[in-house]
Amino acid sequence: MSLFSELKRRNVFRVAVAYAVVAWFLVQAADIMLENFGAPGWVFKTVTGLLALGFPLALFLSWAYELTPEGVKKTEDVDAAESVTPQTARRIDRLIVAALLGVIAILVVDRVWFVPSSGPPPAEVSIASAEPATSVHSIAVLPFVNMSRDADNAYFADGISEEILNLLAGVRDLSVASRTSAFAFKGKDTPIPAIAESLGVRYVLEGSVRKAADRVRVTAQLIDAERDRHLWSETYDRTLEDIFAIQDEIAGAIGNALQVELLGASGQSVKAETVDPEIYAKFLEARHNLRLRRTEPLRDANLALIEVVEAAPDFARAHVLLGEAYLLNATLGHADPIVPDSVALSQARLHAETARELNPDLSGIDLILGSLAESGGEQVTALDHYSRAIELEPREPRPHHWRGMQFCDAGFLDRGLADLATARRLDPENPNVHYALADCLLSANLPDLARTMAHRGLELGQRAGMELVAITELEAGDREAFAGLMERTIEEGFRPESFREALDRMLATSTTGGLDGEAGDELEGESVGNLLLALDRYEAALDALEISLDTMEIGLAGMWSNDHRAFRANPRFVTIMDGFGFVEFWRELGAPPDCRAADDWFTCGHGHEPIEFGP
Repeated sequence: MSLFSELKRRNVFRVAVAYAVVAWFLVQAADIMLENFGAPGWVFKTVTGLLALGFPLALFLSWAYELTPEGVKKTEDVDAAESVTPQTARRIDRLIVAALLGVIAILVVDRVWFVPSSGPPPAEVSIASAEPATSVHSIAVLPFVNMSRDADNAYFADGISEEILNLLAGVRDLSVASRTSAFAFKGKDTPIPAIAESLGVRYVLEGSVRKAADRVRVTAQLIDAERDRHLWSETYDRTLEDIFAIQDEIAGAIGNALQVELLGASGQSVKAETVDPEIYAKFLEARHNLRLRRTEPLRDANLALIEVVEAAPDFARAHVLLGEAYLLNATLGHADPIVPDSVALSQARLHAETARELNPDLSGIDLILGSLAESGGEQVTALDHYSRAIELEPREPRPHHWRGMQFCDAGFLDRGLADLATARRLDPENPNVHYALADCLLSANLPDLARTMAHRGLELGQRAGMELVAITELEAGDREAFAGLMERTIEEGFRPESFREALDRMLATSTTGGLDGEAGDELEGESVGNLLLALDRYEAALDALEISLDTMEIGLAGMWSNDHRAFRANPRFVTIMDGFGFVEFWRELGAPPDCRAADDWFTCGHGHEPIEFGP
């Protein structure tokens, strides 16, 4: 008998096919299940390796042994007339068919059950979308440590970190943690694995910067947080002229380590933008001052950026930053703005338009134009700008944050929560995103979850939102916690001392009518719409909402809650919302769930179905 015939008789070929099919089934199942249960990468590699090693062993066993009714025997000890290999062959055939069906089933599961959704459905938002999701090619850039003798050079170290972060964020195959979340760990002695887990990333870049005159030394190291080991480390000792080359080299080293091509969404190579080093340093310092959100640093940033764009008129990002500076001058209510508000807004638009001519793909341009449109009551135009900003930079959290707040203000709570959940996933350490979620969740009739999000915002260090935290306690039914938090707002200077007695009278008096009398006098000039709504003082809350038309900032947390249907049922509500531009918004998008179209107008206060915001 030939070797081929003997291999066939002993079912070696069938065993080979059966083993290959079963192994393929196991590999596919392991790939799907281990990934979705968050198992380390070595587990899958171990399973695959063991299956590969088992293949030659299975062939040897099928050749050397035979399964008989009396048990396993050596093939040479079995009489050919008594061999049951034909029956065994049929069993193996059935096993192959079953395994093939298993492979088909596992592929269907992979394609149908584990394909990520393009977004939450209109009536349901998954809180899972708000949690950081670890990716193989996900990275966080921590703020580089300032090693310069001059402590004032900290802005330069932060700036270089952010420039590298922005460079990596432009790579289409990398998921990069937001600046706000990554920089929240500045100065903290948090272990790298804990940082990576919090930010939902696999890799972390850290380093240091030493600047002296025209010399700069940058040290960077890439860490695999899952294995807690260094993948790459390098020190660059150059002149300031080479700072852009250093950024490119660091990005290139990261790309090599992660086996990722440094290509942007358009398929072009991503490279650092170059500008005169002295102008660049001034740009970094101005950006640092701008983020402090205080009067004097804001003025300094504004004036410095004017010098930057005059010296480098083609520097598109400087025009965007200057536009933001003018916008902040007009919206933060500083006592000593560099120009009147009307001039600041026109300058913000001018520099946004200039930047668009230089580089239309910067999402910050549309954020400025969207904010200007929203402040002018042009809600549809604002929505178009925010949506374009998301198209340009889908992994940038701010457009999702701003569009989410706009949708929530307009009563489209499902869309707003979806955007805010995305912003939270992209920027999990941003307190303002948590406050925005708390506001919208109150409207969605989810006071307990709103309270959780508000407290998280407070934990992240933004105490200016303490009053919102108090309101979530009140809406959740805890008046004692509400009173304690309101006392803290007074103690920490967010409300004047005179506010205490007025608040006591508000809590003690009827929940109807306005704020006539002593309480009204003491609260004159104070923004109290949030409190009035939470205390069911609807006439007074409508007065406050109408007054806020001057600033075009609604600021009524939980305004769309079913608990406040009577507030929205008042005809004044739709009239005031028209002043904000939302009636035209509803005509364009359709009425929100709480409202009904009536000829060319709307009535609200009809209530809406609770929105599911959970697993």
